Amino acid sequence: MKRTGILTLVLVLTLGGVALAETKSDYNHHYNLAKLKTWDFKSQPGIANDQTGRNGFWAERVRNDLRQQFMSRGFQKTDRAGADFLITYRLGTKQRVDRYYENLGFPGWHRRGWGPGWRETRLVRIPYSESTLVMDVTDARTGQLVWRGYDTRTIDLNKADKTIQKAVENLTKRFADDVKKSVED
Repeated sequence: MKRTGILTLVLVLTLGGVALAETKSDYNHHYNLAKLKTWDFKSQPGIANDQTGRNGFWAERVRNDLRQQFMSRGFQKTDRAGADFLITYRLGTKQRVDRYYENLGFPGWHRRGWGPGWRETRLVRIPYSESTLVMDVTDARTGQLVWRGYDTRTIDLNKADKTIQKAVENLTKRFADDVKKSVED
Protein backbone atom coordinates (compact mmCIF):
# COMPACT_ATOMS: atom_id res chain seq x y z
CA MET A 1 0.00 0.00 0.00
CA LYS A 2 2.68 2.52 0.97
CA ARG A 3 4.70 1.75 -2.11
CA THR A 4 1.76 2.56 -4.39
CA GLY A 5 1.20 5.86 -2.58
CA ILE A 6 4.84 6.84 -2.91
CA LEU A 7 4.89 6.00 -6.61
CA THR A 8 1.73 8.04 -7.14
CA LEU A 9 3.25 10.98 -5.30
CA VAL A 10 6.44 10.83 -7.38
CA LEU A 11 4.41 10.67 -10.60
CA VAL A 12 2.22 13.65 -9.59
CA LEU A 13 5.27 15.74 -8.64
CA THR A 14 7.12 14.89 -11.85
CA LEU A 15 4.23 15.49 -14.21
CA GLY A 16 2.86 18.42 -12.22
CA GLY A 17 6.10 20.36 -12.34
CA VAL A 18 6.50 19.85 -16.06
CA ALA A 19 2.90 20.60 -16.99
CA LEU A 20 2.57 23.72 -14.86
CA ALA A 21 5.59 25.68 -16.10
CA GLU A 22 4.52 28.12 -18.78
CA THR A 23 5.50 31.26 -20.61
CA LYS A 24 2.77 33.50 -22.02
CA SER A 25 2.58 36.92 -23.57
CA ASP A 26 0.29 39.50 -25.07
CA TYR A 27 0.97 42.58 -27.15
CA ASN A 28 -0.69 45.52 -28.82
CA HIS A 29 -1.57 44.15 -32.27
CA HIS A 30 -1.84 47.69 -33.66
CA TYR A 31 1.75 48.48 -32.73
CA ASN A 32 4.63 47.56 -35.02
CA LEU A 33 6.95 45.60 -32.70
CA ALA A 34 9.33 45.01 -35.62
CA LYS A 35 10.55 48.63 -35.44
CA LEU A 36 12.02 47.97 -31.99
CA LYS A 37 15.79 47.58 -32.28
CA THR A 38 17.44 49.37 -29.32
CA TRP A 39 16.52 49.13 -25.65
CA ASP A 40 17.32 50.14 -22.10
CA PHE A 41 16.01 49.37 -18.63
CA LYS A 42 13.29 51.62 -17.29
CA SER A 43 13.87 52.57 -13.68
CA GLN A 44 11.44 50.83 -11.39
CA PRO A 45 10.73 51.42 -7.70
CA GLY A 46 10.53 47.80 -6.57
CA ILE A 47 10.83 44.30 -7.86
CA ALA A 48 8.23 42.37 -5.89
CA ASN A 49 6.03 42.41 -2.81
CA ASP A 50 7.56 39.33 -1.21
CA GLN A 51 10.91 38.83 0.47
CA THR A 52 12.12 36.16 -1.93
CA GLY A 53 11.39 38.28 -5.00
CA ARG A 54 13.18 41.32 -3.53
CA ASN A 55 16.44 39.41 -3.53
CA GLY A 56 19.12 41.76 -4.87
CA PHE A 57 21.20 38.86 -6.17
CA TRP A 58 18.26 37.63 -8.24
CA ALA A 59 17.52 41.13 -9.56
CA GLU A 60 21.11 41.44 -10.80
CA ARG A 61 20.92 37.97 -12.40
CA VAL A 62 17.73 38.92 -14.22
CA ARG A 63 19.31 42.16 -15.50
CA ASN A 64 22.48 40.39 -16.65
CA ASP A 65 20.52 37.59 -18.29
CA LEU A 66 18.26 40.10 -20.06
CA ARG A 67 21.30 41.94 -21.43
CA GLN A 68 22.79 38.71 -22.71
CA GLN A 69 19.56 37.31 -24.18
CA PHE A 70 18.53 40.52 -25.96
CA MET A 71 22.04 40.91 -27.39
CA SER A 72 21.99 37.32 -28.66
CA ARG A 73 18.64 38.01 -30.36
CA GLY A 74 19.97 41.08 -32.22
CA PHE A 75 18.63 43.87 -29.99
CA GLN A 76 21.13 46.58 -29.03
CA LYS A 77 21.47 47.94 -25.48
CA THR A 78 21.78 51.73 -25.49
CA ASP A 79 21.16 54.67 -23.19
CA ARG A 80 17.62 55.76 -22.48
CA ALA A 81 17.73 58.70 -24.91
CA GLY A 82 18.51 56.43 -27.88
CA ALA A 83 16.26 53.51 -26.92
CA ASP A 84 13.27 52.40 -28.97
CA PHE A 85 11.84 50.45 -26.04
CA LEU A 86 12.24 50.21 -22.28
CA ILE A 87 12.11 47.06 -20.18
CA THR A 88 10.78 46.62 -16.67
CA TYR A 89 10.47 43.35 -14.82
CA ARG A 90 9.11 41.98 -11.57
CA LEU A 91 10.07 38.76 -9.90
CA GLY A 92 7.98 37.24 -7.15
CA THR A 93 7.10 34.02 -5.40
CA LYS A 94 4.06 32.71 -3.54
CA GLN A 95 3.73 29.69 -1.36
CA ARG A 96 1.15 27.29 -2.80
CA VAL A 97 -0.16 23.84 -1.95
CA ASP A 98 -1.19 21.18 -4.44
CA ARG A 99 -3.85 18.80 -3.15
CA TYR A 100 -5.04 15.48 -4.42
CA TYR A 101 -6.95 12.56 -2.99
CA GLU A 102 -5.45 9.13 -2.91
CA ASN A 103 -7.68 6.06 -2.58
CA LEU A 104 -6.08 3.25 -0.69
CA GLY A 105 -6.90 -0.36 -1.45
CA PHE A 106 -8.46 -2.13 -4.39
CA PRO A 107 -11.83 -1.22 -5.88
CA GLY A 108 -14.56 -2.87 -3.87
CA TRP A 109 -12.28 -3.60 -0.93
CA HIS A 110 -12.84 -1.91 2.39
CA ARG A 111 -11.94 -2.60 6.01
CA ARG A 112 -14.66 -5.22 6.46
CA GLY A 113 -13.66 -7.19 3.34
CA TRP A 114 -15.01 -7.39 -0.19
CA GLY A 115 -18.29 -5.77 -1.15
CA PRO A 116 -19.87 -2.37 -1.42
CA GLY A 117 -18.70 0.31 0.96
CA TRP A 118 -16.27 3.16 1.43
CA ARG A 119 -12.59 2.71 0.90
CA GLU A 120 -10.00 4.67 2.81
CA THR A 121 -9.15 7.97 1.20
CA ARG A 122 -6.28 10.22 2.12
CA LEU A 123 -5.78 13.88 1.26
CA VAL A 124 -2.20 14.52 0.16
CA ARG A 125 -0.83 18.08 0.37
CA ILE A 126 2.32 19.05 -1.50
CA PRO A 127 3.70 22.51 -0.67
CA TYR A 128 5.71 24.37 -3.30
CA SER A 129 6.81 27.88 -4.19
CA GLU A 130 5.30 29.36 -7.34
CA SER A 131 7.59 31.83 -9.04
CA THR A 132 6.63 34.42 -11.61
CA LEU A 133 8.85 36.65 -13.70
CA VAL A 134 6.93 39.41 -15.50
CA MET A 135 8.55 41.52 -18.20
CA ASP A 136 6.97 44.66 -19.67
CA VAL A 137 8.09 46.42 -22.84
CA THR A 138 7.07 50.05 -23.27
CA ASP A 139 7.60 52.41 -26.17
CA ALA A 140 10.43 54.73 -25.07
CA ARG A 141 8.91 57.81 -26.69
CA THR A 142 5.25 57.44 -25.72
CA GLY A 143 5.51 55.37 -22.54
CA GLN A 144 2.82 53.05 -23.95
CA LEU A 145 2.89 49.41 -22.84
CA VAL A 146 3.31 47.43 -26.07
CA TRP A 147 4.20 43.92 -24.83
CA ARG A 148 3.90 41.93 -21.59
CA GLY A 149 5.16 38.44 -20.93
CA TYR A 150 5.30 36.24 -17.89
CA ASP A 151 6.98 33.01 -16.99
CA THR A 152 5.55 31.00 -14.10
CA ARG A 153 7.04 28.12 -12.18
CA THR A 154 10.29 27.91 -14.09
CA ILE A 155 12.33 29.35 -11.22
CA ASP A 156 13.38 26.74 -8.68
CA LEU A 157 14.41 28.40 -5.42
CA ASN A 158 17.11 25.77 -4.90
CA LYS A 159 18.64 26.29 -8.36
CA ALA A 160 18.14 30.02 -8.78
CA ASP A 161 21.06 30.75 -11.13
CA LYS A 162 20.11 28.28 -13.84
CA THR A 163 16.36 28.60 -13.53
CA ILE A 164 16.35 32.42 -13.57
CA GLN A 165 18.43 32.22 -16.73
CA LYS A 166 15.90 29.78 -18.23
CA ALA A 167 12.93 32.02 -17.32
CA VAL A 168 14.63 35.03 -18.95
CA GLU A 169 15.47 32.92 -21.99
CA ASN A 170 11.82 31.82 -22.25
CA LEU A 171 10.59 35.43 -22.07
CA THR A 172 13.07 36.88 -24.58
CA LYS A 173 12.38 34.02 -27.00
CA ARG A 174 8.67 34.70 -26.66
CA PHE A 175 9.27 38.43 -27.26
CA ALA A 176 11.34 37.72 -30.39
CA ASP A 177 8.61 35.36 -31.66
CA ASP A 178 5.95 38.02 -31.05
CA VAL A 179 8.06 40.60 -32.92
CA LYS A 180 8.08 38.23 -35.92
CA LYS A 181 4.32 37.64 -35.55
CA SER A 182 3.59 41.38 -35.45
CA VAL A 183 5.08 41.72 -38.95
CA GLU A 184 2.53 39.16 -40.16
CA ASP A 185 -0.43 40.88 -38.40
